Amino acid sequence: MPDVNGQELSTQMLECIRMCSDCHRACMETLVYCMQQGGRHAHPPETHTMPDTLGHDLSTEMLDCIRMCSDCHRACMETLVYCMQQGGRHAEPNHLRLLMDCAQICQTSADFMLRGSDLHYATCAACAEVCQRCADDCERMGRGDNRMAACAEECRRCAESCRHMAAHHAMRA
Repeated sequence: MPDVNGQELSTQMLECIRMCSDCHRACMETLVYCMQQGGRHAHPPETHTMPDTLGHDLSTEMLDCIRMCSDCHRACMETLVYCMQQGGRHAEPNHLRLLMDCAQICQTSADFMLRGSDLHYATCAACAEVCQRCADDCERMGRGDNRMAACAEECRRCAESCRHMAAHHAMRA
């Protein structure tokens, strides 16, 4: 994956980006936990799952959706740089905007779920729609292009997971 200067990102740099994303997720989980404890806790919980606003651990389904949103965010940001470097039709303003929209809504949806927001279903519904559009556009844009195919696949997985999260809430309501 090239950076903005056309240089290939090293494996070490890509690993650093992944670790920063994981750190962000862990910090958000700890923030939720401390807020729920009234600020009395300076240490994270003993488990790797976080309670929701009612004090229940986040479901495996929600934790998977958070991970898929984070993975899709990263894929879209990497693909955005790739498309800017490729130029031509890859750099069409509407395509670049869609990649940015997808990355942003994925990050927002993950954050809503991490902090146990009771509105996460709404961001997940929007995320599913944007991710599906982005997947379709990446597929249209890059037939035979492995980077575009990989981004489309990440977007599809995230769309399906977010669609399920939004529908799960609708069934409970």
